[in-house]
Amino acid sequence: MPIEYGRANHLKTLRMCSQAADALALALPECADETLQSLTVLSVAPAPNASRLLVTLGAQPPVDLADILGRLERARGFLRGQLAATITRKKTPELIFRIYSGE
Repeated sequence: MPIEYGRANHLKTLRMCSQAADALALALPECADETLQSLTVLSVAPAPNASRLLVTLGAQPPVDLADILGRLERARGFLRGQLAATITRKKTPELIFRIYSGE
């Protein structure tokens, strides 16, 4: 039975999210910023589709969310570059970040 186009597209998106999570997990330790080096990739999900990805990162408490998000904003170009080198797409997805600290 052939896979429906919508299902096949969804599977491609999930596979890309998995590849993005792996690429970002490898890229964060390469950042010059020690705070970013300490973050852990918890998940990557389409937000709302594959053109934008929601990256959930884990941080050890205490956490200054504004500071971490500012650091991520400054490193966004580097992280997208690392992602572009890993996935095969015409356009590299935009990244949006969410921090989870367990607090």
